[in-house]
Amino acid sequence: MKQLISIMLIVIGLMTLLEPRLQAEETSEIISLLKQSSDYSDLMKQKLAKEKLVQKRTTVIPTLISIMENNQVDISIRQEAMRILGDIEDQQAVTPLMNIAKEKKSLLKYTAFQTLGKIGDGKIIPLLIDTLINDADKEIRKIAAVLLGENLYFPEVEEALLEASLNDKEVEVRYEALNSLNKMISQQERMISEKKILSAKKLSERVSSSDRMFDSLVKILGEDNSGDVKAMAALSLSKYPEALSYLLDTLKINCALALKERAERENSRYQSHVMHPGEKLTFCLIEAIGNYGKQAVPVLTEKLLHAKGDFKYAIIVILSDISAKLDYNKSAQDYINILEKFGFYNIVISLKASNIQDTMEAYRKMSKLCNYPFHLGV
Repeated sequence: MKQLISIMLIVIGLMTLLEPRLQAEETSEIISLLKQSSDYSDLMKQKLAKEKLVQKRTTVIPTLISIMENNQVDISIRQEAMRILGDIEDQQAVTPLMNIAKEKKSLLKYTAFQTLGKIGDGKIIPLLIDTLINDADKEIRKIAAVLLGENLYFPEVEEALLEASLNDKEVEVRYEALNSLNKMISQQERMISEKKILSAKKLSERVSSSDRMFDSLVKILGEDNSGDVKAMAALSLSKYPEALSYLLDTLKINCALALKERAERENSRYQSHVMHPGEKLTFCLIEAIGNYGKQAVPVLTEKLLHAKGDFKYAIIVILSDISAKLDYNKSAQDYINILEKFGFYNIVISLKASNIQDTMEAYRKMSKLCNYPFHLGV
């Protein structure tokens, strides 16, 4: 018995002595695989190395975390260790990644945030909010805004995104914050339509939040100095029925500004074919107003009676886009009703489709709905 115990103690002693060496060999092997998985010169070798690391899953997580945290390891290897941890999506990596993400000066912060976003853990939301509002690096604030938009709705997330949309000094950050707010608005609409917001308290919170959001989006569209940010605000506002008139007024003003931009460019010695901010915003406003569909037709038709220049052309484009999305005959009948409402009866109807058969069928159906003459043509 004593002899057996002695043998066991010897084995344990040997294992204790060998353990650091085995760990070092394992670490060396994993670092070698990380080098291969980050080498884009041989894509097949890179893919196989990445797959091998991900397949090991739980057995390599402690080593990957250790490599990620080791300041002596090359930074590209540490970043690749993070990416593999993101592919494995294990919660063990969240706290170490958050510690790196909290560091004020770190070249690894961006990759840490990307990996945290892939793993997806609610614990990171306070960190993302703090980063979005307070981090000095605009790239880090941008990714924080993007990741907040991928989380479920929280009032504090909305507040942080609104704050960044209104006040961040960098255009890219304001744009990404607005993009995330846009996703959040859509998410809330789905929740309401699917009756996932049931309690009166939650519904009143949603109404209050919606009012704040609407006011903020109107302010951004009216005051922001970036055409891209204004365009995103316009698309977000198109989800609010009460914003239609405001978007049309903004379109009218912007058409005049875009015309001025175009004239300045034509008079310039160096003409550019790049779309200018005013023109880009005009296209986004056209898209935003078009999102209202049939609901916008009466207002657009009334505006068309007094519109001039580019504004008139923009309204015609919107009406054409809406018409294309509706049933041919139903859409034509709606336009006839609107024209008759305003006292126009000298009407000729022209229907168009992408092929002759559809065009002929549309005219046959329309002939049963009204007595106005047709203009035939394909």
